[in-house]
Amino acid sequence: MLRFILTVLLHGLIGSPWVFAQTRPAADPLAEAQEATRRGQYAQAIPLLQKAATDTANLTAALQLAYAYQRTGAWAAAKRGYESLLQRRPNLPEALNQLAVISEREANYNKALGLYRRLLAQDTTDAYFLKMVGSLHSRLGQSAMAMKFYQRALRSAPDDLEAMGELAALYLNDGKKDKLAQPLIERGLKLDPNSVKFLQLDSRLSYRLGAFLDVIDDIEKTMALGDSASYYQRLLGTAYYQVDSLRKSIRTFGRLLKLGEDTEPVHAGLATAYLLAMKPIPTDSVGKVFRISEAQSHFRLAIERGTSARIPDYLMGQADAMEKDRFPLEMVIKQFRQVYDKYQRPKALYRLGQLHETQNPDLAAIYYREFRDVCGDPKKAAKAGTDCLFIAPVQARLNELRKRTSPKAKVLAPAPNPEKDTATAAPTDTTGKE
Repeated sequence: MLRFILTVLLHGLIGSPWVFAQTRPAADPLAEAQEATRRGQYAQAIPLLQKAATDTANLTAALQLAYAYQRTGAWAAAKRGYESLLQRRPNLPEALNQLAVISEREANYNKALGLYRRLLAQDTTDAYFLKMVGSLHSRLGQSAMAMKFYQRALRSAPDDLEAMGELAALYLNDGKKDKLAQPLIERGLKLDPNSVKFLQLDSRLSYRLGAFLDVIDDIEKTMALGDSASYYQRLLGTAYYQVDSLRKSIRTFGRLLKLGEDTEPVHAGLATAYLLAMKPIPTDSVGKVFRISEAQSHFRLAIERGTSARIPDYLMGQADAMEKDRFPLEMVIKQFRQVYDKYQRPKALYRLGQLHETQNPDLAAIYYREFRDVCGDPKKAAKAGTDCLFIAPVQARLNELRKRTSPKAKVLAPAPNPEKDTATAAPTDTTGKE
């Protein structure tokens, strides 16, 4: 309600001559200024308002003068005007609101927050001011407080899409509140099926749930609506290779590269798509010449531009590409060994076990057992993240190796499918941060 009153006051007082026309003569400076502002001629209105504002009791003229300064880009003069008004009327809603807008524009978020809180104290259920307070808490990195105010805004205005979307985004950014985000996203899409914001939020949630076809549907729809944000393009490229649409993935990342996105996530995504699309050089190929594939090249570029914690993933991807490119086995093994020595990644142990199985099963078993020991330690497993998802195939390989050396040994788990039991079965997340 307070927001509505402010709108009426600002637009009514400033742009509607009939407010004062019945009581003031046409030659009155305030009436002339109001006519000028009605036509959008704020610069012409300023000297007239300055005359009218000489009467210190005339708050209307002073307020309109500050607003005219604001509309002409004279921010410092507008700010002084609103501050002067607040000295005379500390709780004047119009001055508080506009000064908060200017403070936010100046990135003085703490001051803007204080001003919006003063407005909110005058109407504790005003959804607009609740949203603004929530937004400023979010800008200040105070996510928990931001959530509370967006929740209050939704209690005041249950169908407010802005509050719904911002609260859902905060839940997703938290990383542990996806279940709270989901009903908000679903309701937002029900209210507005073509909302780019809610489609993007849905794509993020779907990606986390592994629903990659839904990710593709959401982002392709946002593209049709005119959105081309690079983060969601990277998300799309990643979703494509997760569902084996490798050509589309390569085209998507390649398009980003052509648009100037010469970044770590784009090269990593392109490298992963090329790696998954690669067919190994036949073992009976003439000669021993090996190739440098697109996958290797883009992993190298991702490493050169890399600042994230995913550098060891790129190094392991590069080693996988080297294996398919028929590099000498010793070079591939050396790369994985270096990754483990430097980064302590259990996934490198798993791949070392795989690479040694044919030529040295005993050494392979040592690597597999080392992997099992690392991932069996809760602290080390937590640090290793998704690497320890390979624990089942590792145990299966150990059982198989034990069976080979001891025919009577009990097999605890079936041997894995060699087509899926590789490092490329869990490609690197190359989407980067939003």
